[in-house]
Amino acid sequence: MEKEGFIDLVDQLSTVATLNKWITFYDKSADFFVWKKDRLSKDVSLVKVSHDTYLYLTPKRTVEGVCVEYLRNNFTKHNVEYKEMIKFFDKKSDDDYYTISKITDKTRCYFDKFAETLKADIYKDALTDKKTAYDLNSVISVALS
Repeated sequence: MEKEGFIDLVDQLSTVATLNKWITFYDKSADFFVWKKDRLSKDVSLVKVSHDTYLYLTPKRTVEGVCVEYLRNNFTKHNVEYKEMIKFFDKKSDDDYYTISKITDKTRCYFDKFAETLKADIYKDALTDKKTAYDLNSVISVALS
């Protein structure tokens, strides 16, 4: 997703994740959810864009993933419709990393909706912090410089 503005980056999150078949995993010990390309670019940076959410961005502002910190202990507290989300992660892959053993159409729809909720949360946090799209573009520019 190569777009210049922050709004364009966030608005197309679900579409890019679906089209590029991003993988998901959940780190139970860190309570960290990740949805990203299978192999991130070497020059990717993790940029915090809201209270809970980070984007994996390349210097060209290509989004290669998203992660949510404190999924169970924070995000699901103010997005209760996702409190059962952790149950999807049923296959242990590494240490405390869990993946989803079977991706179905229902799971895909669920994550598309989840991406829309992430987008809404990012904007809500920006409004709470009295940040404009210009402010958020600046955050990304500084993080990638």
